[in-house]
Amino acid sequence: MDVAKAYVPTNRYKCQFDRACVKAELVRLYNAESFGSSNILAAKHAFISEYNQGAAGKYAKLYAIIGPASFKSFERWKLKLKRSRGRPTSLIDSRGMGGGCRRNAIRHTRRTASRILGVIAKVPARSRPRWFAFLDALKKGQSPEEIARSVGIHTSTVRKWIKNLAV
Repeated sequence: MDVAKAYVPTNRYKCQFDRACVKAELVRLYNAESFGSSNILAAKHAFISEYNQGAAGKYAKLYAIIGPASFKSFERWKLKLKRSRGRPTSLIDSRGMGGGCRRNAIRHTRRTASRILGVIAKVPARSRPRWFAFLDALKKGQSPEEIARSVGIHTSTVRKWIKNLAV
């Protein structure tokens, strides 16, 4: 049975996710092969040439899913994984997925959510119930003074939290 024909994902997004996971596994193997070697660059090039042998090589199943890859591709994937703290979703090819506007909106939403989580992490644990009450009041469109009264914190703290959210 041919490996390439056996791999038929049900939808496009699953296909992209599966390919990204395979790329992450390849990068892990790529790093493991070069680790502890006296000549790291030669070990990396040897791994890539072995991978690119295709069906006759050691990594035939992975090659059938990803296809040929260059040294630059492996280094780019490695850097993307490093910057995203090892999340394979960073390797998903998002070209042509839902149009540029929607894709940018999703990225912006993720960026906003991560910024809010970063601000929440800075809030001391004893103040977090007030923080969430503050967010609820902010969603309702209340002024800083109304929020301070309803949540029971000082107005300057409310203004500081709003400033932190705006950054």
